[in-house]
Amino acid sequence: MIIGVTALARAGKDTFADYLVSKYGFPKLNMSDVIAEELVRRGMEPTKDNRSLLGDEWRKQYGMDIVIRKTLEKAQSYDNVIITGVRSVEEVDFLRKNSKRFCLVALVADLDVRFARRDNLDPETLEGFTARDERDVKNKGLGKVMEMADYTLTNNYKTTEDFYRDIDVLMHKIKN
Repeated sequence: MIIGVTALARAGKDTFADYLVSKYGFPKLNMSDVIAEELVRRGMEPTKDNRSLLGDEWRKQYGMDIVIRKTLEKAQSYDNVIITGVRSVEEVDFLRKNSKRFCLVALVADLDVRFARRDNLDPETLEGFTARDERDVKNKGLGKVMEMADYTLTNNYKTTEDFYRDIDVLMHKIKN
């Protein structure tokens, strides 16, 4: 089984995935890791902005499903895997066509909550933060991807325990 997670920045993709790793034994693959590896190879800092920009460049050059193709190569060695960062309709289509069992989960969180969660890899200003959101929605089709989700979870929680509770309920639904 492949569970894909999609969301705007800081909605909880990694928290969701890390919980599946720790509680359910899923290996985690982050789609932006293949982009970060290329940035490092080029001698560039793998910031979120640089990853977003290189991802856009790759998608224009090699097709909208390039990042998932590279990620799925790594996923083939696992029975179950969680993949974070699904951002384009073509990526979802590729996963649905090339996976025995695929489920897409969209995470949503309010802008002020997401902005408060940022770290040193994120833009420091609200303007920069929302500009990245806009690139994800417009350039990659993230809004359409979120509409394609099999399940949607809202993550405006102040504690991870509350979020984990909802993840457990969702995993029960997915397993059944």
